[in-house]
Amino acid sequence: MIESNPYKPIQAIQSQLLRKHQLEISLHKVFRAKRIATTKIYGDYQEQYGMLRSYCDELLKANPGSTIKIDVEPCGNSASPTRQFQRVYFCFASMMRGFKMIGRPLLGVDGCFMKGPIPGQILSVVGIDGNNSIYPVCYALVKAETTQTWKWFLQLLRDDLGCMANSCFTFISDRQKTNRMSKGQADYHMPRIHSGMTKRIVNVKKLQAKCTGPLTPHATEVFDEIKKQAAEMSVLMVDSNKKWDLTGMPCKHAVAAIWDMSRNSIDAGIPEDWVDEVYWLSTWKKVYYNVIEPINGPEMWTPSECPTTLIPPKHHTYTSWKAKEEKKEGIW
Repeated sequence: MIESNPYKPIQAIQSQLLRKHQLEISLHKVFRAKRIATTKIYGDYQEQYGMLRSYCDELLKANPGSTIKIDVEPCGNSASPTRQFQRVYFCFASMMRGFKMIGRPLLGVDGCFMKGPIPGQILSVVGIDGNNSIYPVCYALVKAETTQTWKWFLQLLRDDLGCMANSCFTFISDRQKTNRMSKGQADYHMPRIHSGMTKRIVNVKKLQAKCTGPLTPHATEVFDEIKKQAAEMSVLMVDSNKKWDLTGMPCKHAVAAIWDMSRNSIDAGIPEDWVDEVYWLSTWKKVYYNVIEPINGPEMWTPSECPTTLIPPKHHTYTSWKAKEEKKEGIW
């Protein structure tokens, strides 16, 4: 029950025990039982943070050239055997190579809450591949989504992208606003993200194995509609169309002109030849040749040589605006 859904509310667990096993158990006992079960399944959170450095070392060993950076809170006592976790950044070399091979300088940035006894936020950056699907580029675990953490995260991304003074990328935030820019909890959630990225690559490769033709499935669907519209047109003159420059696909007028050239013995090839390489099936497959290599299980990790042990960050409970208003009015 807990392993399949670790975030199941204790009220739902209590109801399920009563319905399936006719057991009447107090919420307090259900809470304690869930905590014990969670610890047995996922391990103690304090211990998980202590393993984070070894986990990162194992990732770097299996995926050389990747960037992994752990930051800790400032410590006034240099002799202290522990350091408090602040944030961690991951960028796999294979995923960065794949993103650069896609050929689309478009990046989506977002953050999401991480539930559990020690809440935090996961910041992520994704690209869009030739099949119009998201392509993971990098991610980070931070205590909170702030201007400072985003600045830290994007500066590391800038370094991994190898940005120069003339570099230019388009960033999309929350899938609404666009801006042009130049220039364990930890040990439990991070492996899940790593595993999820690996599974996604495997699923894409399975889809690619079934594909035929010069373009990706999504590009084929879009371009077939363009060709359908072009088939109803007659060519009188050819005019420039900026839509082709923006989308990377010939518009219906251009497709009609290409067919007209072929009918007049002008070797123009098939319309698909004029589509940008971003949408080629061969390009899409080359992107996913870059894979994240798997790592050994925790029992085979080499202990970190760092002399200090990581401990979980301090958890600050954020009060909602509604609760603050109720407290002011003396409802609490």
